Amino acid sequence: PSIAPPSPSIATPSPSIATPSPRQLDGAALQAAPAAGAPAAWRASVEKLGFDFPPDKLVKMRRDIAAALEDADLLDALSRPDVRQEWATAFRKSGTGTAEEKLAQIDDPRAAPLLEKIGFTRETARAVAARRASARCIAALREALSPVLRVRPAAFGLTGRQLFLLAISFFVCMVGIANAMLMAIAERFREIATMKCLGATDGCILAQFMMEAAMQGFFGGLLGTAAGFCIAVAKCAALYGSLVWSSFPGPAIAAGAAASVLSGVMLSALASIQPAWSASRMAPMEAMRVE
Repeated sequence: PSIAPPSPSIATPSPSIATPSPRQLDGAALQAAPAAGAPAAWRASVEKLGFDFPPDKLVKMRRDIAAALEDADLLDALSRPDVRQEWATAFRKSGTGTAEEKLAQIDDPRAAPLLEKIGFTRETARAVAARRASARCIAALREALSPVLRVRPAAFGLTGRQLFLLAISFFVCMVGIANAMLMAIAERFREIATMKCLGATDGCILAQFMMEAAMQGFFGGLLGTAAGFCIAVAKCAALYGSLVWSSFPGPAIAAGAAASVLSGVMLSALASIQPAWSASRMAPMEAMRVE
């Protein structure tokens, strides 16, 4: 049977706003939400959760929650064992059927007394069925478009493009660090020759320059992490206000900061291997001749 459009008195969920699930909010506030005479209490309950919406959005949200509660109540009632048994007896079916199957039979004359017995009218059931059908259509459309619209992370929560850009950034950083180390070593040829004349081994020279590079990477990673954190917090505070601190992802940020500092140390150490190796293999007399 065909399903009539929803009754004008019951608003369908608005796609323009993100309505929280009714079961995620306080039960008392939810029951007061659909009441036309409690806008102040509804606004207070929403603000207590850390949200702030314009009055027109709050009105739409209250209607959406009222409709969602109505859907949940009807589906729960149709799923009760006694109702399922009475429905199967009235329609002379061997199986009890699901709540969705019962919604498809609401235009049958035998459904009206069963709906009235559980406290719902046929118009209300039609509105619920229309909303459920609309939700199924949206879910099917989203699933059909998912290969085109969905961006699936490739690794570490990053997409393939982000990983490519990250690899290019690491390569450029390593080239820059290696160039800076070569310049620093070229300015310290005499120092290297003096250390070798005093008994420093090749391994000692190599370890010294790699440790210097690792320390520079450590402090550079700290400065970069601090700068990135300040910029991100300032931007989020400008967009979301106090919600930034009420929903602050401390553990995730700490893990990201540790990974950033560790990456800086590793990049610096790896980029310094070739320059440090060249310095450690330098003959003392050749180093002393370099101006």
